[in-house]
Amino acid sequence: MNRYPVSNYGDGLDVLAGWSWYTTTKSGGSTIAGGTSIAAPQVSGLAALVWELLPDCTNTQIMQLIRQNTNRGDGVWDPQSGYGTIDMAKTLGAALTLSGRAPAAEEPKEPVPPPVAEERDTTPPILTLRGSSVIELTEGDTYEEPGYSASDDRDGDLTRSVTVSGTASTAYAGEYTLVYSVMDSAGNMAEATRTVIVSPAPLPPEDIPTEPVLTLIGSNPIILHLNGTPYTEQGANAFDEADGDLSAFVSISGEVDTSSAGTYQVNYSVTNSAGLSASAVREVRVLAPQETISRTPYSFSGQGKAGSSDSYSVTAEAEGEIELTVSGLNKAALAVSVIDSAGSEVFNSTFTGNGTQTFWVAEGTYRVETTIATAKGSNKYTISLLMPEVVTINFEEEEVPLVGLPTTDNPNTFDIVIMSVGVLALIGVGSTMILLLKKRRT
Repeated sequence: MNRYPVSNYGDGLDVLAGWSWYTTTKSGGSTIAGGTSIAAPQVSGLAALVWELLPDCTNTQIMQLIRQNTNRGDGVWDPQSGYGTIDMAKTLGAALTLSGRAPAAEEPKEPVPPPVAEERDTTPPILTLRGSSVIELTEGDTYEEPGYSASDDRDGDLTRSVTVSGTASTAYAGEYTLVYSVMDSAGNMAEATRTVIVSPAPLPPEDIPTEPVLTLIGSNPIILHLNGTPYTEQGANAFDEADGDLSAFVSISGEVDTSSAGTYQVNYSVTNSAGLSASAVREVRVLAPQETISRTPYSFSGQGKAGSSDSYSVTAEAEGEIELTVSGLNKAALAVSVIDSAGSEVFNSTFTGNGTQTFWVAEGTYRVETTIATAKGSNKYTISLLMPEVVTINFEEEEVPLVGLPTTDNPNTFDIVIMSVGVLALIGVGSTMILLLKKRRT
């Protein structure tokens, strides 16, 4: 028997039963019908007959007996047909055998040798729990079943036949017991238990004073360039659960001098009415510029007979010395002249062989003209120029901008002095006055 295409299948499938057009009662008469409404009563009716023969069996044992006595009877499950199609005769015969009321066998027409007595299966399955047999949780936790496995020396893997009874509720503290059971085709049972202990959730902690929360305003670290943007104190916010806003009572100390490269620290602290303090440190890095020296190279190649000439353009990004090198000449003479943007010649020389010469130029654009003065046939050459040195000033990192607070007259440097001025009686918080003293550097 095959599964009808529109029937359900998958993990919830146990067995199949026929459903194709049976005569059934309806409204005092009879009719022909089919479908799961016909298949399901067949399984229910078989279970009722087995229970009548074995009234002491549990529902789990009844289900296992039906599974083990299908048309296949091999105990193998698959998602399309479960354990197979129910076999009423086979199942009821097995039930009669277990009840001790098996019908007497018919007398054989011909003498047959006595059957070999099969050893009765009295070995229960092996039921194994994964994880610990005692699990401890706290109210509000989620119980996750660690799993289990079951096998039998004759029936093979019975894991899918294991039933679990009991509930582990983590909503309430207590001790819960889960019972795992499985039965083989011979009616042998195996059981195991797992204990789940749920402890009461801890009581909320008493109101214990906590440290205030101190938050720096602006960036940390702050990066400034030497003699660039002046440093203006950024300040800090402070909040305490009991005292509220303590920003006005934050103590600040430290010194930043943007006329001198280096790393500076500004210290912040605040204390609440319970005497608990919080502190923070801001790092201010004043960076000196880095100097980079570079020289732009040019290289040109030419070819031709005596009288051939070429012209090339180069740029001097700064005033300085140009180093001009001629290479590749072979029994030839090369005339080289350098002319500035105004048309004035700043260099003129004839190379009769490979060589290097230097000359001074101002910043600007120049034209390099070459003429092969003498040569035997065609000749090749290469002319290379190393332009004047260019000094570049830059900083390793960009400035990290400050919060837009008012700047001072000449704030290259400042000192921060903290003065304690007593206790604010209304809220019991130590009050602090902050003075910013500007100091000119000479």
